[in-house]
Amino acid sequence: MKRIRPFAFLIPIAMSLWIGVPLHAQTAAEWHQDIDTLTDLIEQYHPSPWANISREAFIGKARSIKANIGNWDRERTILELVKLVASLRDGHTQLFFANQAGFNLWFPIRFENFHDGIFITATDMKHSGLLGSKVLRFGERTAASAFGLVGAIIASDSDYGIARLVTNYLSNAVVLRTLEIIESEKHLFLEVVLPDGVKKTVSVESAEWVMGFYWAWNRDAVPTNGEIKTIFDEESDALPLYLSKIIPSSAWAPYWFEYIPKDRMLYFQFNRMINWSEEPFRDFTTRLFRKYDEHVDGIDKFVIDLRLNDGGNGYLLPPMVREFARRDAS
Repeated sequence: MKRIRPFAFLIPIAMSLWIGVPLHAQTAAEWHQDIDTLTDLIEQYHPSPWANISREAFIGKARSIKANIGNWDRERTILELVKLVASLRDGHTQLFFANQAGFNLWFPIRFENFHDGIFITATDMKHSGLLGSKVLRFGERTAASAFGLVGAIIASDSDYGIARLVTNYLSNAVVLRTLEIIESEKHLFLEVVLPDGVKKTVSVESAEWVMGFYWAWNRDAVPTNGEIKTIFDEESDALPLYLSKIIPSSAWAPYWFEYIPKDRMLYFQFNRMINWSEEPFRDFTTRLFRKYDEHVDGIDKFVIDLRLNDGGNGYLLPPMVREFARRDAS
């Protein structure tokens, strides 16, 4: 395949193998070639590609995309391919934007999904009056419908993974328009319930912004070049423990722990499986279990918080596993 023009994807196949596949297609024949290459790579490298979808169903979806190439614009074709790979239901096999030509229009609002709905947790300063609002509708779609449509393009092993990653694209004007959630990339009409209980409809304008792949993992990030306001700004002294090293983003740590005597608890937040330059994982493990041994008579709960963990290098784990194995239930 020729390496030309402005859009590319990376395909991480299985656990740690990354394959670059430039999607350069301009004609239907070139798109067909790229789709065939994509399917071949999945079959060649994925250890169990048809665990959650049959090969026949996957190939059928691929054929449907080929049949519609002439009816769709480039952005729709790309999103259909992203959705195709997401149908494997494997968080380690995905198509994602290596750059975002054609997808660089964003609404300056951050949405988060909670058990009781989708809420606005951060905005640019112009829309800060919406902070804490519950979203009822995106355009003509209910919030639940919009969430489901965007969720279909998310590669994930679980519903939790989808819920976490939808934030990446609920603010993207091109994605919302292409998925027919909104009519125009210029405006997003939101029906919301404000924190004081007042229901209203607001219009938000899109603007260009360059996306970083992990932008939505930072809880105080917003897709805007302007000044940002978040629901956490006046709550820094009252954040729950699990957010204390997440907000602000500059406080982030891949792993950390705290012994809390009043709760008889050793709390360990495990956010990423890497060898952190400030403290290699093996050294961290030694320090964690030294703390445990020092206070074992005062510990009833050893909490490992994985809710914000985005994976990493599993080969670094054995030292920690061995430390657990050395200690029996007593």
